[in-house]
Amino acid sequence: MNLSRRTFVAVVASAISTVCFAQPALPPRTISVEPSVSAPTEVAVAPMPARQLSERSAPIGTLDDIAFTEPNVTLIRSQPASQAFMTVRGVSQNRGIAPSVAVIVDGVPLLHEAQLGERLLQVESVEVTRGPSDALRGRGSLGGTVIIDTPGVPESFQMGLGLATLHSGGWETRLDAGAPIGEAGKLGYSASVLTSDTHGLIENTYLGSNSDPRRETAGRFRFAWQPTDRLHTETALYSSRMSGFAPYFTVVDDPNTVVPVRVNNSGMDELSVDQVSFKVDLSTPLGVFASISALADVEELAAGDDFDFLPRQESFLYSLTHLFDLAQSEYFDARSASQEFRLSSPEGSRIDWSAGAYYAQLDQFVSQSRLLDLGLGIAPVSRTLSPGLPSPQSGFRADDQANSTWSVYGGVDISLSERLALEASARRTREQREQTTRTPQEFLRPAPVGPQPTTGEVRNNAWSAWQPTVALKYEPSKNFRVFGRYSSGFRAGGFNQVGVAAFALTNGVLGIEDSFAPEESDTLEAGFDATFRDDKFSTALTLFDIRAHDVQYFIPLLANASQNVANLDRVTYSGFELQFGAKLMPALDLVAGYGLTDSEIKNAANPTHIGNEVPFNSHDTANVGIRYQRRVRPPYDPGGAGLSLLIRADYRRIGDTYWSPASLEARDPVNVVDFRIGIGGASWALMIWARNAGDTTYNAEFSPFEDRGLAVQAPPLQIGIDLSKSFSAN
Repeated sequence: MNLSRRTFVAVVASAISTVCFAQPALPPRTISVEPSVSAPTEVAVAPMPARQLSERSAPIGTLDDIAFTEPNVTLIRSQPASQAFMTVRGVSQNRGIAPSVAVIVDGVPLLHEAQLGERLLQVESVEVTRGPSDALRGRGSLGGTVIIDTPGVPESFQMGLGLATLHSGGWETRLDAGAPIGEAGKLGYSASVLTSDTHGLIENTYLGSNSDPRRETAGRFRFAWQPTDRLHTETALYSSRMSGFAPYFTVVDDPNTVVPVRVNNSGMDELSVDQVSFKVDLSTPLGVFASISALADVEELAAGDDFDFLPRQESFLYSLTHLFDLAQSEYFDARSASQEFRLSSPEGSRIDWSAGAYYAQLDQFVSQSRLLDLGLGIAPVSRTLSPGLPSPQSGFRADDQANSTWSVYGGVDISLSERLALEASARRTREQREQTTRTPQEFLRPAPVGPQPTTGEVRNNAWSAWQPTVALKYEPSKNFRVFGRYSSGFRAGGFNQVGVAAFALTNGVLGIEDSFAPEESDTLEAGFDATFRDDKFSTALTLFDIRAHDVQYFIPLLANASQNVANLDRVTYSGFELQFGAKLMPALDLVAGYGLTDSEIKNAANPTHIGNEVPFNSHDTANVGIRYQRRVRPPYDPGGAGLSLLIRADYRRIGDTYWSPASLEARDPVNVVDFRIGIGGASWALMIWARNAGDTTYNAEFSPFEDRGLAVQAPPLQIGIDLSKSFSAN
């Protein structure tokens, strides 16, 4: 389904409408946070009231829960725990590639890609946009933006307690609280703390234990102070500690083959995330001034088996040496900071406008170690080489990275008439990259020809781009609108290992260079959304066409055991999202969505890639959610308020998914069903739920190399019971 550019421009011209700067055809969904701990996310099935297509009615725990119900949005979990890759309309990320989606929590962006896998606490509302939205939403939104809001300070003391038990023997506890301090409305807080231990779900058949246990503690504290009607300040703290096992890849012939995990080292994975932010909003005669400051510290250390991920005495290398197998260790330590200043139009202005400036800094140390597995265990390596036993060092790579970003932006929203509006915005971004080689010279493998890698070598480069957005909206009635939008996206380039281009050419691999280019895209969108029959039925359709240049993708090179980023010269994406909601009966609601993305590589360094799909693109997605909810009166209390009965089922289909520009065999479509059933009163709830209720077996990720690939098995069936209780001072 490749829409021609001319056809698409005609569609845009004929369907005059808009989405606010970077917002989608529909406004944000709202989440009613029930007192439940870890039950599957509920995508609300009520039809949209006034522009609201769907809601969610259970807590959002991670970005996985959000992606589960969004057409043309997928999230792939890999290893170690920090690796989470979100794809929107085929625009994705991978190892060494910056995120394609910006995630903003309470107006503050997550600063490091490892934070995409963190637990989300006290989620109140979620807005998912598709398409580039850098112009006003900030950097990193080449594919889209996820905007998450948490509850503000309640008017009186409120607290919620939750406990979940899992069929694997795992558990989770949660405490949420909030209250004003002193005079109501001036000072207050909200807080959430979660602890969990899943015990794992995927069995390591060699060790006779689960390969994926995860123990986690996370907390979020939000402190608000409003000394006057014109001044509002807010401080937010987030901290989490996670420990588990990794890696537990399997080596398979194709993405549809699932084999048991069989590694002789359970491994280790420790991830810590800390972020603090401070916001100030000040109303002045000129407009509303906002300052947003953030600091983040993210660190991860992981170690375990390496290729070919078999028990030591069954591995290929041991068959040659009769002594050792390979193991690995990965480490990074990242410190980030950002500052944004924004001035927007005063309330009640005839023209809405905003302008601002943004700066971000990232300092990061990264190391990758190859170790010898002598059967004595694995000692993780961070900055200092292994001293020898139990796992001698056989390879080591390390870099210091210093990256900075600055940008200026502005936008206007003009009502051309009562029914027609124009919105325009633009952002100028410059990203500076500096990388210093910290690998000791003895571990730097000489290149066959050309430049040679050297310890202490410093490389730097800078890329800049304009990112404009223009949108029109026409609203002939309060229940119907059409829109058209143009937007441009940008993702900075970066560096591979010095000399890797020569290794690649010597081994017949095309497209790998010592550095990779920035990625840019232009997107056209057009569509409509509408409600019918007193908002009992709702629907929305968005068509899109994307033209991208220098699309970045991940490619490993076995010749020197390197992980690299390469570019596809020219790629097109075209498709649509169709969503529907209905109130079928007073107690029965339905939502459904379907998204299709047809990608095609138009030009590439490797001519065999031309005409193929881009990596990580799922050709289509479909989701259906149905909810039955009503009040019931138990026999022992026929005259009482009764109890609330909830039955909910969600179906998700992910179509053919491609993993390489060579478009080797695609993963077959995946079908997953979640359900939950429960009963509750005014301040308590008891829920039984299941994720992947049909126990569908599939690989969540497949990384091809030569004629095989590394796979990560998706979680199987998970069943849980939640009991929760809320308290209030009222």
